Amino acid sequence: MGVMPIAVNVQGDYGYKIVTIEPQKSIEELVEIAVKAVEGILVPEFEKGTEFTAKVHGREEFLDLAMTLEDAKLLEMEAVDIEVKK
Repeated sequence: MGVMPIAVNVQGDYGYKIVTIEPQKSIEELVEIAVKAVEGILVPEFEKGTEFTAKVHGREEFLDLAMTLEDAKLLEMEAVDIEVKK
């Protein structure tokens, strides 16, 4: 299978960015790609060791970071919010 576009918004950014990722990759890998794309450019660098959470925009429950995009049943262009874990 190819890659799928996902709209991601990293905490502190002003809007969503589109990243492409293979559906077999984990939510954690999606978070890493998204953070690397904006950290130090559009948002200040996060402290080393910062942990993140991710959830589908508009939902209360967080996604399991070990789950694949396929297992999470994310759709192409799904909006995912990435936040610093509290």
